[in-house]
Amino acid sequence: FGTGHTYMYEVAICCIVKDEEYLPEWVEYHANIGIKQFYVYDNGSAVPVSEILKPYIDSGLVTVELIQGPAKQMIAYGHCLKKYGAQCKWIAFIDADEFIVPKTFSGSLPDFLMAYERFGGIGINWLVFGSNGHIEKPGRPQIESYTLRTPKSDPRNDHVKSIVQPRYVKHIPSGPHHFHYVFGKYSVNENFKRFKGPYSPHSSNKIQLNHYWLRSEADFKEKLIRGRGDQTAPELARRMEDFYQANKEAIVHDETILTLREVMAKESKI
Repeated sequence: FGTGHTYMYEVAICCIVKDEEYLPEWVEYHANIGIKQFYVYDNGSAVPVSEILKPYIDSGLVTVELIQGPAKQMIAYGHCLKKYGAQCKWIAFIDADEFIVPKTFSGSLPDFLMAYERFGGIGINWLVFGSNGHIEKPGRPQIESYTLRTPKSDPRNDHVKSIVQPRYVKHIPSGPHHFHYVFGKYSVNENFKRFKGPYSPHSSNKIQLNHYWLRSEADFKEKLIRGRGDQTAPELARRMEDFYQANKEAIVHDETILTLREVMAKESKI
């Protein structure tokens, strides 16, 4: 990447999915905050992602790659950086149950990231949302159905997900939360404070990552069947106990994302 390099996309998203039925909502939402390209790795979905997202693929917004086998998340991330990194100024590496929420006047993620251009990447803290009492799938958008989250003080919410500048990434570590950068570059949180690894003390005053990890009880049971995308160790497998524990702690009402959606709707009419 030279200093005069021209990027096809200011901000893109890379994710790996398997049997994710809510992808259209996820794509539509992120497109509205300024994402111009999605690299979606289909890890053997029963209904192919190419069918679920066909209108977005046809329009050029979504690129689908096929990847088979268990625990392929980091392989997918490496492939994305190698094949598509030069096309993008920024790539967010998040999951399909995670929604980026910039708390800016415009709601634009590209605008938000301008202040972080001198860094290798930015880590955004999770906010884990609960089921809102839904046993079965509510049949409505996730961002409307799940508005109760765990407190910011919950240790789960020290987790970050990364938005990186590919030209500064040296290599990917063993987990999906953080990256290693070339000499002189590093990752910071929203307050420009450097951190290392998959955790950073929670701060989500400027931007947050809504993690709809539980959804309904029926959704979570399907998640258990799918397994994890980053590893296969039996001792790290998810359990229904995880659902009940996190759900019990999801008591904070948070509709920040709905407010942002209203802002973006008004912006699009101007």
